[in-house]
Amino acid sequence: MSLTLQGDINDHETLVKAIKQVDIVICAAGRLLIEDQVKIIKAIKEAGNVKVRQFVTTPVNKLK
Repeated sequence: MSLTLQGDINDHETLVKAIKQVDIVICAAGRLLIEDQVKIIKAIKEAGNVKVRQFVTTPVNKLK
């Protein structure tokens, strides 16, 4: 089953809420937005979700 959830990168609580429900986090923020990737990593840690097995980053233009 595939499920896509979204969280606002500038709203820590929505990120934590979304991350608690997934196994894999894909970040399309890109390498120039390292600070945004750090926000996601902090949310993963706060969620305490042992289910998150992978954190994948990809440049936005690769998803088109």
